[in-house]
Amino acid sequence: MSLPPPTEPLEYASPAPTRRRPLIDVPLAFSCLSAAIAVTVVLFIVVPRAEETFKTFGTKLPTSTILLLNFSRFCQSGGIAFVWILFALPPIIVPLVRPWPPPDSRRRYFRLSRLLLTVFLMFFFGWMILALFQPYVALIDAVSNSPK
Repeated sequence: MSLPPPTEPLEYASPAPTRRRPLIDVPLAFSCLSAAIAVTVVLFIVVPRAEETFKTFGTKLPTSTILLLNFSRFCQSGGIAFVWILFALPPIIVPLVRPWPPPDSRRRYFRLSRLLLTVFLMFFFGWMILALFQPYVALIDAVSNSPK
């Protein structure tokens, strides 16, 4: 029995598939979604309850607290859609401005977008915490320094 004559090898190798630019940055989208939910909870649940408490104080509220109360009312009257749109934009814009292809897919690299989101949230939540606690501090100060 004789072997068939050798044939030319088949070309199985194909060019390496190129990765497409992502439409959204999924980790950043998750971070923005979490932040939007946290902001919504604070503006719709925490601030209105605090506002009811502040009404019983009978003192002038600090400017930061008044601004927070006005912002909360704005969001409750439909402005929350604007806040959610602002949180939805970074995961869509970041992949468009990020260099493509990434320098090294196995290594994590610095993401300016994540840093900016973190700094923004730090100041935003810091403002909300400060605005919610300043009236309590002012009330305690007024009570403790009252004339006897």
